[in-house]
Amino acid sequence: MRRIPWWLAALAALQPACRGCHPTTPSRTAAPAPKVAAPAPSPARPQPPPAPPWSRKVEKLPPLPPEVELAQIVVSYKGSAGPWAAKGAAAKRSRREARDLAEELARKARSGEDFLALAARFSDWPFASQKMSPSYGGRLGILTKGTAGLVPALETVPFELKVGQVSDPIESRFGFHVLERLPAMRASEILVTHEGAGWRHAPRSHAEALAIAQKILAELKGGASFAQEAFDRSDDLATAGRGGDLGLFDDRSGVLPLIRETVARLKVGEVAGPIESPLGLLLLKRTE
Repeated sequence: MRRIPWWLAALAALQPACRGCHPTTPSRTAAPAPKVAAPAPSPARPQPPPAPPWSRKVEKLPPLPPEVELAQIVVSYKGSAGPWAAKGAAAKRSRREARDLAEELARKARSGEDFLALAARFSDWPFASQKMSPSYGGRLGILTKGTAGLVPALETVPFELKVGQVSDPIESRFGFHVLERLPAMRASEILVTHEGAGWRHAPRSHAEALAIAQKILAELKGGASFAQEAFDRSDDLATAGRGGDLGLFDDRSGVLPLIRETVARLKVGEVAGPIESPLGLLLLKRTE
């Protein structure tokens, strides 16, 4: 058997690949390769807008309107407004019976019985008895003067009560309301920002911010007005215009827990700080 040279065998193996271009091989037109669409470019991720250059522009703002922390007991009767008035005992109760019950509950609260427990048991306002509701025990939260809306008497009576005081029954179209003013806190702040604190801050180092905060504290101890220092120096531009006033808040308000816990330890008129916070260095004064 004749042996084929290795190079000839290799050439024969390559022959099919050369078909159509070798002069001794009939030409054959290859089918065009299917076109593959290029993948669409992935959309660029939107970048957050750059922080605007720091500038401290403070305008004098009017003081916040009066605020109170409040709880209520509502005693409804047949004919009262509100869907709860057509259910349970309220649907059978006369107006006179509702007033008598409201007066009795006010007497019990004044004699020392727990107001929130009385509200959870007797109030016809459905949220008062729901343990998972923020209004459990009849808590209304912070009420700002001018926002009572449906109950005009809430524009005056709550702001005449002292903390812990219980009102006489107040009639509205929902029935009779018995109110108690609850304790709450109020404070003012001075914020000194620095690099690395918060989204927008003054272009200063932590050491420079600390020196400024300590100087402000020394001036306060020397008799300077906290409100004026806040207006002149605080980097919280939302509160500086009203002397740093944070308004009234309680254990459920949206202020930083650090602020709430610090103010709770202060007596009215006391100042704390400088305090490290995610937003910068804080000086806090309890005002209520």
